[in-house]
Amino acid sequence: MNKGIRYSTVIDVGCSDGNFFLHLSAIGLFPGAVPLNIDANNLYEGSLQAIKGAVGGDYRISAITDHEGEVELTTSVHPYWSSLRPENDSYWLRVNKLISTKRLVPATTLDTLRQQLALIPPYLIKLDIQGAEQAALRGATKVLKDTHVVICEVDVDDFHGINNILEQNDFALYDVTHVSRLEDGTLGWFYPVYINRALDHVRPKEFWKPAHNEAQINNQVQRRESILKENAVIIARIQGQKILAPKTTETKVSTKSVGRNSPCPCGSGIKYKYCCGAYR
Repeated sequence: MNKGIRYSTVIDVGCSDGNFFLHLSAIGLFPGAVPLNIDANNLYEGSLQAIKGAVGGDYRISAITDHEGEVELTTSVHPYWSSLRPENDSYWLRVNKLISTKRLVPATTLDTLRQQLALIPPYLIKLDIQGAEQAALRGATKVLKDTHVVICEVDVDDFHGINNILEQNDFALYDVTHVSRLEDGTLGWFYPVYINRALDHVRPKEFWKPAHNEAQINNQVQRRESILKENAVIIARIQGQKILAPKTTETKVSTKSVGRNSPCPCGSGIKYKYCCGAYR
């Protein structure tokens, strides 16, 4: 998103190989901004060094949480699924316990990095840290005050907690992107986009522009007409089924002699083939 919003620093937490900034800056979405790529897994350091050499900015190999020190990183059979959440956490149940190893990694906060690196605001923050987003946000209260946009990868089970923290820090939900569904079709994870309420002017205040009122009214008129026609057909079929249903006290009415293009004997006024005949 741009909407006239500009960022001086793009902070990508859980950046893995750092492609977020590269891809979007390549299409001109981050003019003048520099990246700070952060990931707890040193597997990605070579890629992040290459990005720093090409586009500037900086990187850190560290976990981002709400305190300084060390934390345990539980790695998965694929590094993209690694998480700070412990082995018995529901996160690992949802990825079928695909756990590889555990090790201690350095930990810091975004507020600390802001001071150490003299990060220039305003910021855009992207979080993709496999369930550790709430802790990262708790350690970023100062950074969030100078942040324009926050984008998270969110498991549906974690959404309410993340949403509450961001609302408490004066952010409003702006959009939802990259909706991913589970094998049964239910919601799995997605990317909500939040903007600082200080930028509320970029949010549309109406569902459509006043100049489009007539078109929207016509759309609703046509939609209602379509619904009523569909309802009439369904009601006629239901009534036809009742009429043609066998009754123990009455002689069964034969419909074998009814032509498919003849009026349906149920009295609906619709051709037999589109009404009760559709079920034969």
